[in-house]
Amino acid sequence: MKKTIYIFIFFLFLCTAIFPFDYQATYSNRILFFMENSELSSLRIDSVKITGNDSVMYPFKNFQVIDYNCYIPNGASLLGSKIIITPVFNFFFNNQNDTIKINTQAKLNESWILFKNETTTITAKVTKIDTMSFLGISDSVKTIILNVFDQTMKPTSHILDNTTIIISRQYGLIKTFNFTYFPDYQFRYERGSSFNLTLNGISAPALGTQNLTWLQVHDFQIGDEIHVTTRQTPPLGYIYDNYTYSIDEVQKCIERIDYTDSVFYKFDQFVETNNSAIVTHDTLCRMIKSDSVFDRLANDPIISGNTANYIKQYVGTFDKKALPNAAEDIMSTDNSCWQQIIADGCFPTYFYYKGLGGPYYFCEGFMGDNQKRELVYFKKGNLEWGAPLTLGHSKLPQTKSFRISPNPATNIIQIETDEPIEITLYDNWGRILLQQKVDSKNNSLLLSNLNKGIYICLIQKNGQSIKYEKIIKI
Repeated sequence: MKKTIYIFIFFLFLCTAIFPFDYQATYSNRILFFMENSELSSLRIDSVKITGNDSVMYPFKNFQVIDYNCYIPNGASLLGSKIIITPVFNFFFNNQNDTIKINTQAKLNESWILFKNETTTITAKVTKIDTMSFLGISDSVKTIILNVFDQTMKPTSHILDNTTIIISRQYGLIKTFNFTYFPDYQFRYERGSSFNLTLNGISAPALGTQNLTWLQVHDFQIGDEIHVTTRQTPPLGYIYDNYTYSIDEVQKCIERIDYTDSVFYKFDQFVETNNSAIVTHDTLCRMIKSDSVFDRLANDPIISGNTANYIKQYVGTFDKKALPNAAEDIMSTDNSCWQQIIADGCFPTYFYYKGLGGPYYFCEGFMGDNQKRELVYFKKGNLEWGAPLTLGHSKLPQTKSFRISPNPATNIIQIETDEPIEITLYDNWGRILLQQKVDSKNNSLLLSNLNKGIYICLIQKNGQSIKYEKIIKI
């Protein structure tokens, strides 16, 4: 009997230590995505130490700004280097190791001292407990108002005075601050320093914004179309002075094959260079696999030798990620600060848009040079945006009549055409399987030597592409 009681007490203790409390600020099994001014910052827990009823969480390291041109690639997270969860208080620590504490069990109108140092005291008070909708769900939340006082406890003007922290019963912090820099935010406009943070997504359950991956950037369905312009002007005084290089591209997805860890695409591509009115056409095949560097979370440091940087993610008209700009790399020095590399010229930041590919970029050099690649139009399903380029299909010749039957077919297909055309058959890897000229007298295409499957048939007239047809052999 005593043994049974001891086992029960042990499991009761274990559940008390591991299971979360109401209004807990953060959780070890979730990645949090906070947003400030459309830029995302991520928080995830690396390890947890359980001591009695308390848990100590250690977030993954982040790219951190310390001072003007002073960085640490493996610095504290936006909620500090550690978080202590107790049944009553959640403790956070700034970069001076000062304590910020949130009373998660505070009742309506209850107050406490949230922060205190030699010059500043910040009090907190629960002013509202109600139901709030966020990330497509609803939950009970507490609204906490902050007030700032000087060393004599007189109210003082401060960026944090009358600001709020909002915390959800089941999902933690919804609105908060970067506790690493709390309460001193004079460097908040430097890169890597967030200030007022709003929850924009969580990973478990998956709600709101999630980490943008390479496969999501290149997520196209058959019929999707993108139009892109590229412009490049060299520096003034160069041999190509006042010469602008231009490319207009139209790509339409005509084939997609999903594999376990990759996706194969085939695009119908039209390109016009330097406004020449000559449109070249070809088939573009791409195999897209995950990219371990691109797939990293925003603020995760990317260290290569003695240089470092990080990927940025943005939410807006286009959900997008920006690859590290070489001119923004930081370099290790003899002291504790890593410093930004000083570089002149045109160094564009490469942006990649969700479901719209990339890179897209723009930059201007100090010598009048510039580089630009921009998305001007897309069509994805029933969604259209922008102004389409006037090249591609509109400049190509059309057949008067064309029909393939039967389709699907077994061994032979018949092609009805009222003028001579050329047929090229491709497999799903873009390899040419057969080529044949077809007219009203010779209009049979033999498939007996081909395996069962799906093939792409390119129809051309006088060497210029007209259209694609999908052929299925059964």
